Amino acid sequence: MLAGTNKWSMKNEDFRFMKMIDLAKVFNVSKMTISRWVKDGMPSALEDEKLYDPKEVMEWRCKCAIEKVIKEAEEAEKKRIHEKRQSQKEMTGGDADLDNGEFTDNLDRFRHYKAELAKIEVEKATGALIPRDIVEETICVMGDFCRKSLQEIPKLMGIKLAKERDVVEVEKMLDEQLVTVMKGMADVGDDGLRQ
Repeated sequence: MLAGTNKWSMKNEDFRFMKMIDLAKVFNVSKMTISRWVKDGMPSALEDEKLYDPKEVMEWRCKCAIEKVIKEAEEAEKKRIHEKRQSQKEMTGGDADLDNGEFTDNLDRFRHYKAELAKIEVEKATGALIPRDIVEETICVMGDFCRKSLQEIPKLMGIKLAKERDVVEVEKMLDEQLVTVMKGMADVGDDGLRQ
């Protein structure tokens, strides 16, 4: 979550358009800050009405923050390369350019990785990616559910299986019970990821 935001969750799909004052409350900033964001190009839902979609605003803020980080990193990389060139010139007497395209290659590679990172950050902010901790917790819950359900099969099926003499029927009964466990595990996983 970006600095200055509160605990407002982007997972809620029931977004409503908001006025500036309400948007300021959602993002835990002043109305003056929202006015500055508008001047900086914050998207509005209905321009004449001055209403804003908080999800679009969050995406815009993420994009702006990522662009700022990329710009700062590019400037730092340019400065590093410039200092390296200066050092090389001092060591070689001033004329030699030992870069051999390194600056361009590094900058292209750097931009590619930053673009990939920006894409991931926007997907996280918009809910297109599920945070790792939620996935890990869901897997643990699913595993625990599966273990407990499988441990219950002998108690649930023991007497029925003992009475049954037909091997095919025993396999069918066990298959049905395992399908029930698997469906339950899928439901537990779906519930965990929806949180």
